[in-house]
Amino acid sequence: TNYALQALLPALVFGAYTPGVPQASLGVWVSILLLLLLFGIQIVLSRAWFRAFRFGPLEWFLRSLTYWAVQPMGRTASA
Repeated sequence: TNYALQALLPALVFGAYTPGVPQASLGVWVSILLLLLLFGIQIVLSRAWFRAFRFGPLEWFLRSLTYWAVQPMGRTASA
């Protein structure tokens, strides 16, 4: 999920595929700082997510698809 978001978020923010902020209008350093901010937010949200769940949403979906059965997503008491 994080890998997919790292590819998708900059494209959405800088408007490669959507009407976003043109990267050229921001400048290089502001673009870098914005990407680092997005990366930092992603780290914080990932840590919070993995306290409660075993897999990321995309990993859970692919694992369930692979096994043809909905996989448990929550953490167990022993994990």
